[in-house]
Amino acid sequence: MLSQLSDEEIDDLLARTELKKYTRYSITSKAVYKKEILEVRRQGIAYDKEEYIEGMVAFAVPIKAGNVQAAIWAVGLARQVPDVSVPEVTGLLKGYLKR
Repeated sequence: MLSQLSDEEIDDLLARTELKKYTRYSITSKAVYKKEILEVRRQGIAYDKEEYIEGMVAFAVPIKAGNVQAAIWAVGLARQVPDVSVPEVTGLLKGYLKR
């Protein structure tokens, strides 16, 4: 969702927000977090690699329709989503946007 904001809106939000550490993989550096947001914008998909809940991974593609911001999200167990499956899951989610 943050990737759909302007750079200025992202900076403002990060300036007002404390990044919490939920797992050992959580991003707590605002500079690193902003880089991740910009990478999501570039790639068109976000990845949560056990950053919120250990053992869980998630993928999300942003959807924008008029003023509505939303996302399609898929969640799975990390042990059931090996790195080799990431391109396939990414392709499936992005494919829904083309329909």
